[in-house]
Amino acid sequence: MDSLVEGLSYAIDDVVVDPEHVAEFSAILGAPDDVVPPSYFNVVLMGVVREFVMSGAVPHHGVVHTAEAATYKRTLRLGEVVSTTLEVTTVRRRAGAVQVVTTTTVSAPDEPEIAVVTTTIAFEEEGAAADE
Repeated sequence: MDSLVEGLSYAIDDVVVDPEHVAEFSAILGAPDDVVPPSYFNVVLMGVVREFVMSGAVPHHGVVHTAEAATYKRTLRLGEVVSTTLEVTTVRRRAGAVQVVTTTTVSAPDEPEIAVVTTTIAFEEEGAAADE
């Protein structure tokens, strides 16, 4: 996890808010399919979160999601093309544990911040258990 540092970032451009996928998602929720439900932001964010996790910056097991705060300036629009950026804003190491705070932003070409999600995760530092 030596590569896990503040400022580390991941980005995915051209994420399409696909009307057919939104309709399927909405059907599961029992919501109308002609608008994008607010919870669909999680679907849009999963690509950049997956990139972060698969990069090896954090372990694949033993990660605890401890906090999340989201600010939505507006809902997503059907057919809209957005970009997502995840940045590691804080890394704290203490007593064999690592706490990581990330800020993930959803933006459109004419709007730099449609939504901002701050997430905190924690996990045991590699090799910490052997030290005890």
